[in-house]
Amino acid sequence: MRRERCVHRLPTFSAYRSTFLALAILGATLLFGCSSERDPDYLDVKPRTLNVGDPIMRIRSGVNDTPFDVDISILESLGTVSYSVDDPYELTDVEYEGVLLSVLFERFGGAESKSVTTLAIDDDTQTIPRDHIGKWPLLLALKANGSYSPRSHRGPVMIIYPYDQYPELDPTIYDPFWVWQISDMTFN
Repeated sequence: MRRERCVHRLPTFSAYRSTFLALAILGATLLFGCSSERDPDYLDVKPRTLNVGDPIMRIRSGVNDTPFDVDISILESLGTVSYSVDDPYELTDVEYEGVLLSVLFERFGGAESKSVTTLAIDDDTQTIPRDHIGKWPLLLALKANGSYSPRSHRGPVMIIYPYDQYPELDPTIYDPFWVWQISDMTFN
């Protein structure tokens, strides 16, 4: 009885060329982005481990309604970012560093919160709608040009709108939202 020899040959590269080409195009598209999302208009800064301990403001959470005091180290532990903006009150470019309001909404506001109301030490209040944070990277600034903002100069925290990166942010409309010397934030 004669045995037939069975030879298995592996397909050549040319047999897989169209599959390889399709995967390469798909990979390049995913890698180099055909995404409609913009790159962030800020620079991530590593969280600090500063042990200040003294409360700088009170947060009333939309999650559990219990007010609590926060210090700089608690805020910085949430992660900070920085960006420069032509400050309408300083009349110069200032690099601000702080916590994105979107992070504060996630951490303290909960899914139900539709706005945050800020209260300054001079009793100035402002309510910022949640949809603002969906459009722009609003900042609860802790630092200006690398230094913590003292209470005597709009500190220790203030709200910053990124005018330079978003031309639709008309200062005549959004300047009132720039609240400084914030003592309380309430997520509604």
